[in-house]
Amino acid sequence: MSDGIFLHNPKRYPVDSARLTEAARAALSCQSDSRHCLLAIAISDAAAIADMNLRYAGIDAPTDVLSFPA
Repeated sequence: MSDGIFLHNPKRYPVDSARLTEAARAALSCQSDSRHCLLAIAISDAAAIADMNLRYAGIDAPTDVLSFPA
């Protein structure tokens, strides 16, 4: 998307993409200069997120959110 919001859903899980994008825009609007912000949202299953959590955070469990420093 041109507004700095990227939604990645390769397995096409059923999500309301428009509502998710709207929520992301609201979150970015709180930034002092949201024109320079990027937000990537990946829709995944518990196994894939648990793997990423172990790889990047060292925690062997699924989680709701993974975040990375800019």
